[in-house]
Amino acid sequence: MVANPKQAPERTCLATGEVKDKEHMVRFVLAPDGALTPDVACTLPGRGVWVTATREALETVVKKQAFSRGFKQPVKATPELVPQVENLLRALLLHWLALANKSGEAVMGFAKVEAALKGEALAIVFLAADAGPADADKIQSLTGWKQVELCSLLNRTELGRPFGREEAVHVAIKPGGIAAQMQKEIRRLAGFCATGAL
Repeated sequence: MVANPKQAPERTCLATGEVKDKEHMVRFVLAPDGALTPDVACTLPGRGVWVTATREALETVVKKQAFSRGFKQPVKATPELVPQVENLLRALLLHWLALANKSGEAVMGFAKVEAALKGEALAIVFLAADAGPADADKIQSLTGWKQVELCSLLNRTELGRPFGREEAVHVAIKPGGIAAQMQKEIRRLAGFCATGAL
């Protein structure tokens, strides 16, 4: 008898009541003082409630004050929670990008990204959200014929930070565990951004 493949952990969304893979959700806990705390890395202790990682879902929970129902006690949530969660997800993605750089799994700059695309397998190519049309055309023409995820969620300044640079426009990530984690974070962050992965 063939064993069933291991299923990813699932949680119920406080906004919709749907059961989803928790990799597509954001966890919230209560601090010891009762303050609502986003736990985007899922590392904080205590009972958590889960919301689908989209701006719409979190706005719904805040508007309906559903966190009180989820935690079975009065919980204050303000509209500022939505941009706070987006910023935390953005910081988490940048954390993984910095780890990719330190481990030698990232390359930066158009020439290096172009060479990597032509010569080896890649998992993700980042194009700065504020890149010019020419930069976008060049990188899209290179990634269009390969199975490479193209992401445009971070601006030049954000992309440059993990590399100790003032800015960067093109960054590529080699396949591996870090890339897989980054792809999960890209999906969650995309739910809060006007533009997602291209």
